[in-house]
Amino acid sequence: MKKLLAVLIVLGFCGAAGATTVPVVSFEDEGTTIITTPGRVVSLDIVTDSPFNILHTIVTVEGDAIITSAMNSSDADQYGWDPTFPLDPIGLGTKSVELGGVAFPGTATGTIAYVEITYGSGEVVVSGWPRRPTMPGPPPPPVYFSDGVVTIIPEPATLLLFGLGALLLHRRGGDCQKFTNISSPDRPDFVS
Repeated sequence: MKKLLAVLIVLGFCGAAGATTVPVVSFEDEGTTIITTPGRVVSLDIVTDSPFNILHTIVTVEGDAIITSAMNSSDADQYGWDPTFPLDPIGLGTKSVELGGVAFPGTATGTIAYVEITYGSGEVVVSGWPRRPTMPGPPPPPVYFSDGVVTIIPEPATLLLFGLGALLLHRRGGDCQKFTNISSPDRPDFVS
């Protein structure tokens, strides 16, 4: 009950403050392509230049990858958030995770969160979306996630190995066809 009251007070301060600018958050590596190998964990920082005190956002991945870790109550204070509020991410182990944070008193700026993604294969696109809390009381100022994305691709050596493996399988498949009909009566060396 005390935490809910504290959240309502924070929301009230945010609504009463009448923020003049809308904070924009983005990935630190926005617009870049990260090259990695399958099974590796890629860590992405979420950053902002605009100080604010409530974060509620969704990070999604498209492609063969899952979000395995994100900012939570145990490390929230390292990113400017109050760890006494329930901040644990929702959706770990999937392709979408919901992150949140409350900074009271004060504001968070700079690197404000992170997500860790376990890469599978192929091209993976990571993007963020704003999410407004559905709590009672005045709504906090909106926080927008920029439109930029981060792309993760396999390193060229991995692609080369996949290509060589496919070539070898193709060649082996061609050689194996000679032996598929060993016991065929159409063969001159057939023995019944």
